[in-house]
Amino acid sequence: MSTPYPRRVPHRWLILLTDLVVLAWALALVHLTGGGPPYPVTAAVFACWWLVLARLELGRVGPLPSRVEVGRVLNASAQVCVVAVVVVSLLRVEWARPYLLVGLPVGCLALLASRTLWCHWLRTERVLGAQRARTVVVGEEDHATVLCEEIERSPDPVYVVVGRLALDREPRQGQDVVAEIIDVVRRRQADAVLVTACPTLDFETARRLRWELEGTGVHLAVVPPISAVTMSRLRSTTVAGLPMLSVAEPRFSGPARVTKRLVDVLASAVLLTLFSPLLAVIAVAVRRDGGPALYRQQRIGRAGRPFAMVKFRSMIAGADRLRDVLAHRNDADGLLFKLFDDPRVTTVGRFLRRWSLDELPQLWNVLVGDMSLVGPRPPLADEVLGYTRLLHRRLLVKPGMTGLWQVGGRSNLSWEEGLRLDFYYVENWSLLLDATILFRTARAVLDGDGAY
Repeated sequence: MSTPYPRRVPHRWLILLTDLVVLAWALALVHLTGGGPPYPVTAAVFACWWLVLARLELGRVGPLPSRVEVGRVLNASAQVCVVAVVVVSLLRVEWARPYLLVGLPVGCLALLASRTLWCHWLRTERVLGAQRARTVVVGEEDHATVLCEEIERSPDPVYVVVGRLALDREPRQGQDVVAEIIDVVRRRQADAVLVTACPTLDFETARRLRWELEGTGVHLAVVPPISAVTMSRLRSTTVAGLPMLSVAEPRFSGPARVTKRLVDVLASAVLLTLFSPLLAVIAVAVRRDGGPALYRQQRIGRAGRPFAMVKFRSMIAGADRLRDVLAHRNDADGLLFKLFDDPRVTTVGRFLRRWSLDELPQLWNVLVGDMSLVGPRPPLADEVLGYTRLLHRRLLVKPGMTGLWQVGGRSNLSWEEGLRLDFYYVENWSLLLDATILFRTARAVLDGDGAY
């Protein structure tokens, strides 16, 4: 019985066909510039370059973010470049130089542009429900359920779950696990099988499953019991013929951390200067209702150090004293307190929150070092009192004006979802991730989704 999900249209050969066109155009430029090599040589370079790209299996099922494509294209082009350099050095032929000066640079840039467009098309198609790999999830009930939920929440959905096979901790007598999996794969017309942690799937069973899927075109992937860790922290190795994954510790110091602080200081100083007229206008508007323009609240920063976070006041004066009265109306879960329609918010404050203008004074906190431009949400002191040992990992880095919690849904997120994003940031912090979050923050502010 088939499912209503659309089939994934094979696109790997379409991508490789695009490569053929791009490479042919780039190498044709070598001859158009004059003094090109013999045409059989061009044909040989053309074939080698395309075969290297094809051998790297670009375009197969799986996530294809642009940065991965960039690395693969550069890898393939570098191999061709090394061969060209060797030929130039050994044979001392003049006709090889146009490849190094024209063909390789132009071809590499054109391939990067082509692959970026393909990545964008794939992500768009997947968000719309197409071009996803029809997937069967196999594993213990709890682990399989969590994996299915993570797949559904993914902002770049590569897989769509069309079947799930929950295995018992102890195999039933006469149970053939591999036969059950293959049966589900055939009935659901699956493109991929994702296997989670399960005692039933021992080495021998996993090997039989791999053999059974060979030649069927069904992609097999094993999901290790390691969450919220990017590929940059994973190291693969082989011990006694067994594949293993090791996880590098997150780094919270070094040149990257110094660079982050320099960016915080320079950006906050420049933005405070540029926004000073706007800050003055907002301060006057907030003061019109009789209260102070700024609101200071104690928050907890890196290593549990308290600091006074400053914002434009968006509520009536003395709003904190009414929190206990409104506690029964709390719309948030976990340790958060949030009201979708908070009666304490002023008219001006509602406008400021809609466009996140109330948070501009936090640039001062960034300048003096209490906060960073990007980081986890700064928690309240009473929230931290309820933290477990695990939750204290959020305090390993400075809190930020923006973060994954904001670009991922802001106040629409549940307590658990917000924690998951904060943990991901702490575990995988990098300058590139910060830049991505800042770019997505601008779009989130303009959309205004989740701001109240």
